[in-house]
Amino acid sequence: MRCPKCGQDNTTNGKFCNYCGTSLDNISFDRTAREEALRKKIEIMKQRNLVYQEKEKNTSITKWLFIPLIIIIIIVSVPLALVLLNQPTAVSTNSNQLQSSATNNFYMKEGFKTLNDSYSNAYSYLYTQNKLDTDNIDVLLYTFNEIKYGLTNSKIQFDMAMKYGTTSEKVEATKASNSTNDLISLYGDHVVFLSYLKSKGYTEWRNINLDDPQIRKFEIEKESKILKVVDSAEYLKSISVKYVPNLPDLILFGYQTPTVTTIVKTN
Repeated sequence: MRCPKCGQDNTTNGKFCNYCGTSLDNISFDRTAREEALRKKIEIMKQRNLVYQEKEKNTSITKWLFIPLIIIIIIVSVPLALVLLNQPTAVSTNSNQLQSSATNNFYMKEGFKTLNDSYSNAYSYLYTQNKLDTDNIDVLLYTFNEIKYGLTNSKIQFDMAMKYGTTSEKVEATKASNSTNDLISLYGDHVVFLSYLKSKGYTEWRNINLDDPQIRKFEIEKESKILKVVDSAEYLKSISVKYVPNLPDLILFGYQTPTVTTIVKTN
């Protein structure tokens, strides 16, 4: 016990200070009271700590019970949410694709109907003129103009079809457009050449002068194009069955006689 007067520590519990003789009764009482109050405070703190630890324990148990439940909910909910979110998009995409393919099919069919009708009109005209193997310049000029006009309109339809449909449908429409363009080029050359012959006073093909430089040039250019055009015509013929029946022969050179079955008007 420390003496309040001299500050010395007294090892015994005497009533007086061993160094200066000052009474230590009040000091002893005060110390005992303080120690008792401190013990009570420590006890209260221990009790509070036990209560806190118990709460923490319960909270930890609850937390660990909820974590698996939350994980299960996430596992179930995320795929379901993705399905729900993607379902309208998938349906919408599929609907748009079907509509696009239908539009492609419409323009392709219109292109082949125009092609079919223009060739059928040309063949029908030859029949009405009773000149299926004609050499008449005027008849040929009208016939080739009719075909060129139909080819040009068909290409417009094929060009529209190129913008719609699946990738393979667009590719088919592109090839149809390019093939039609090859035929337009060749028939266009014939129209120009026949117009030249008419300007020179020719009325029959058989009477042309093969020594004419312009005529020789035309024959050479025609031969250089004809193989490519034959392939283009064959391609159009091969895919036409999906859109029109019995497409007439697309190359009318040599003035072959068309069969009756080649003249089929579409509705």
